[in-house]
Amino acid sequence: MSTLHRQPKLGELEPLPPRSLPYGQFFSSALGKLHGSPAYPIVVYGHDALDTAAFIAEASTLCSLAVGSLELLEQAVAAESTIGIFAMSRPNRPGEAAKALARYGALNSGPAVKLYGAWTHDPQLAIAHALAAGANGLVLPDSDAQEMFRYIFAILQAIGEDKPLAATNDAMLQHLRVAFAESPFWTMADAEPPSTY
Repeated sequence: MSTLHRQPKLGELEPLPPRSLPYGQFFSSALGKLHGSPAYPIVVYGHDALDTAAFIAEASTLCSLAVGSLELLEQAVAAESTIGIFAMSRPNRPGEAAKALARYGALNSGPAVKLYGAWTHDPQLAIAHALAAGANGLVLPDSDAQEMFRYIFAILQAIGEDKPLAATNDAMLQHLRVAFAESPFWTMADAEPPSTY
């Protein structure tokens, strides 16, 4: 007689403790371990890197690696096989995310997701910054978490299948409209001052 096992819901699995490495903090995904997912991390750089990396590993099947400087980023890419980078400038360091994406792109020769974390809710402005930074994906503030993870996995799948990624303002805007249909940032853009990040 077979017994059906209920899959754990998000938040039911105990987060795995991070591992300290010479170049950052590695967060393993308990959900990824349960499903036998590859343990190659996404690098998280810049604003709230530790909290963001912890959240990614806890709420998805992705492992993550938080790094705190461009020098440590270089060491991390040299030491680890990674699936990509999520970079967001710290408030007092405009342009930092673009520098991290460029450095990652120069060091990582394989296919990878390159996500730009925006400060603005304005999709058009955020897209312009993301494309100028060499990103192939974009995450805006107040994005729905599940939509964000589906978006990241869709980009990873497209990369794995060697499909073209959104590389123009219009193409990326259309991709965001589909991927983040329920995210609040669509209604928040007019309520904030322009951002320079």
